[in-house]
Amino acid sequence: MNRTASRSIACALALCLLALGVSAHAGLYDATVLADNPRIYLRVGETSGLTAYDSGPYGGAQDGTYLAGPALGVAGILADDTAVGLTPNQAIQVLDPFQPIAYTLEAWLRADAGVTTGRGILVRTAGDPNGTWSHQLRITNTGLLQHYTFDGSVKHIVGTTTVEADTWYHVVGTATNGDRMRLYVNGALEAESSFTLGDLWTGGNQWLLGTHSGDAAGTGPIQYFDGTLDEIAVYDYALTADQIQAHYAAGVVPEPATTALMGAGLLALLARRRRRRA
Repeated sequence: MNRTASRSIACALALCLLALGVSAHAGLYDATVLADNPRIYLRVGETSGLTAYDSGPYGGAQDGTYLAGPALGVAGILADDTAVGLTPNQAIQVLDPFQPIAYTLEAWLRADAGVTTGRGILVRTAGDPNGTWSHQLRITNTGLLQHYTFDGSVKHIVGTTTVEADTWYHVVGTATNGDRMRLYVNGALEAESSFTLGDLWTGGNQWLLGTHSGDAAGTGPIQYFDGTLDEIAVYDYALTADQIQAHYAAGVVPEPATTALMGAGLLALLARRRRRRA
């Protein structure tokens, strides 16, 4: 079986498992993310307190702060770990003075009913996201996922997936000085810029999760996120397509025995379809 066919089957299996509500486990996902050396990795699995602990290699220096009392301990993407529930005016702040020349932004999200448009997911700012904002994942006012950045001028790309309420999405944006912007949804590349970036904005001193922000890209007002965020990570380099696909699969594939059983069933189904076509 060639590599393209293997990827197609892996993605099909992951989508089937997600649709069936079969959850992956924290250990596999955690190990997959940590193998790629995130600068910040917020599992947001706390059940009390004000601190969103960083599980990445930098530890406490990258801990975040829960602002305005979001709901902790809510159901997340993983079977044995929890997530954070946000409503307007609630957010997570991570102070970080490092100025990347490349980045990857990664998050799992599930929007609540009636609030699937014009929402912020993750943004870099100097403190006021209505005044300074870049390095951003967000949802446009038409309900599409968008990757936005600033390199001296506004740059953005928009995906093709329309966000539906109560549905989990794995969203990743990558950018590098002198390279293209990319946006991945559920492990697949959905948008890639036709342009190359200049030098990424270096005026930020923190990351804000779930916050409102300015617009400047014609998407309409970007409001606070209203829903669930989970497994948020920031990297100081651009993950490859294979790495991103592996993260998505680790977030939806359950224990090996279950995966093998369901995978065998899927492979058999695909084989039957090929025989019928022949």
